[in-house]
Amino acid sequence: MATPSKENTLYYPVSKTDFDNILAGDKKELLRNLTESNYRKYIDSVPQGDALMDIDLLDDEDLEFYNADFINACKDGQFPFYIREFKFVRIASGTGKERRVAIIEISSITSQIAHNEKGQELRFNVDSKAGGYVSILDLEKEYCSDGVYCIWQLVYHLGTILKI
Repeated sequence: MATPSKENTLYYPVSKTDFDNILAGDKKELLRNLTESNYRKYIDSVPQGDALMDIDLLDDEDLEFYNADFINACKDGQFPFYIREFKFVRIASGTGKERRVAIIEISSITSQIAHNEKGQELRFNVDSKAGGYVSILDLEKEYCSDGVYCIWQLVYHLGTILKI
């Protein structure tokens, strides 16, 4: 079995409540929205920074349409990127002497389209004049159930607690 290292361990700050719920086994997943500013940490990319796309899911027209560095591509609800395979997560709660830390095995990583408070998938279309990333706050105004873009969310399924 692998051992936790900087390369294979995701750092994930959580609230005190979430920390306690994870240790109690009541919270078994951690969710992370992919944004224009953080996606390089969570999905594989080339040295120039563009996200690596699974070309088996996309035809030539799709590849040209989505553009490899636009992380909101949503081909038929299939996540078109390669997820960085973290093996462990280091959760932390609090600061200073009150800080609590735990190392937990990640049993699997999946992707899903994020949902708003009404349970609707956060999908949208992009106006060619606007371009670029659309924030979750903007989606309340721009929501489109058949949109070809979305806010992706990675789901880290938690396994064995290794160290507290």
